[in-house]
Amino acid sequence: MTVKDKRRRDEELARRLLAIAADPGASSAERDQAQARASMIMARLMIDELDLDQPDAEQITTRDMIITGGPTTASRALADALHRIACAAGAATYYRDNRRQTRQQGPGPHIVLCVVGYPSDLDRLMPLLSAAQAHAAVGWDAWRRANPRSVKPMKPATRRATRDGYTLGWGDAIAERVRAARAGAIQVRDQDATTNSTALVVRSREQRITDYLSTLRLTTGTASAVDYRAYHDGARDAQASGLGANEKGIRGHHHLLEGTTTS
Repeated sequence: MTVKDKRRRDEELARRLLAIAADPGASSAERDQAQARASMIMARLMIDELDLDQPDAEQITTRDMIITGGPTTASRALADALHRIACAAGAATYYRDNRRQTRQQGPGPHIVLCVVGYPSDLDRLMPLLSAAQAHAAVGWDAWRRANPRSVKPMKPATRRATRDGYTLGWGDAIAERVRAARAGAIQVRDQDATTNSTALVVRSREQRITDYLSTLRLTTGTASAVDYRAYHDGARDAQASGLGANEKGIRGHHHLLEGTTTS
């Protein structure tokens, strides 16, 4: 089997796994396992297809994701979670907050998550983020149904903080999985490389994204209240597929930036 054949096979496998991860009809264990394997395959493919001889050949671009929901929904927490996964994959995000938009003004309340990166990376990353969005929502719904005695007595604000904590914990766990897969792929690639260092090229590409973001007119987003116990539950659910996470990433999650330009 040639290298191209192996990559094509991995791409097809990743697509099938992402479909399972986003399928509400699949069991929780099936979704967790599919998301774990897909995340690792996608992260490895991003590194395997990196051109070390022409690291600056691609131009940075932006692709949008719509996260529906108003101010009291999980839309902002989902944007935070997807931001962390995108950063772990070598990309970045900012968002436009349209959560108070009415149906008369447009498509209704939503957040536009702008994912910034290189075209070849975003081709891999966007399907992963779409599956992650669906998977997080299904995971929270399953947790809520499994803990009715805890959820029902909660005041609305407490329920929202619990939901957002769970979502962020889940997102951090997925991000850690992607980060570990990329680090492993970089190490393997550097052992075989005869030209540029993969790690140096990756850092250079990420710095270009940082420099690009600094040219945009962005403001710092506001942090929302989250529940640490629910955060650990979200991370624990993602750990069902052998993934580790800790609570350090939750502190200061206000680092997400909000675009001040209009959509």
